[in-house]
Amino acid sequence: MVAPGMGHRTAGATIYIQEELSDARLRLDELKNYIVRALELVNASNQRDHLYAVAGDMIHAIPETILKLERSLQATAMAVNKLDYEELRQILRPEKVDELERVLEEVRMRIPRRTGALPDTDYDRGAAPVPRSGSASPSVEDLVDRLRLECGRKNARR
Repeated sequence: MVAPGMGHRTAGATIYIQEELSDARLRLDELKNYIVRALELVNASNQRDHLYAVAGDMIHAIPETILKLERSLQATAMAVNKLDYEELRQILRPEKVDELERVLEEVRMRIPRRTGALPDTDYDRGAAPVPRSGSASPSVEDLVDRLRLECGRKNARR
């Protein structure tokens, strides 16, 4: 149970963290769109080979790092939401909690759960894409495709 007088401060901190995480996730989504556009420009350039020779390590590492950052933000958001859930559960009447959990379970049962892998990767597990070229690490094209796919999913939901 929350100590007297501590509930509002804790709730305020949780809400603040949720807002900041939401903002960070929106900014990351914008950044992903910029990266996709930049990589499209690099790949369309007649200087493509030169750009890859000079900055190939960054051209490859930036999209990969963006995707790792997104996974970290998603995990953090999930943890904060769980903390908020547990805190609210302590505040609400037990009957109300039971009723809400029953409704949520019904909603969860109606939502089809994706259990299989997508064509190149299993995004739910955060696995690396299967490289097209047969090498150990994904190609820039694989990473761009993955960023496009994830950007497209978010834009379709809006």
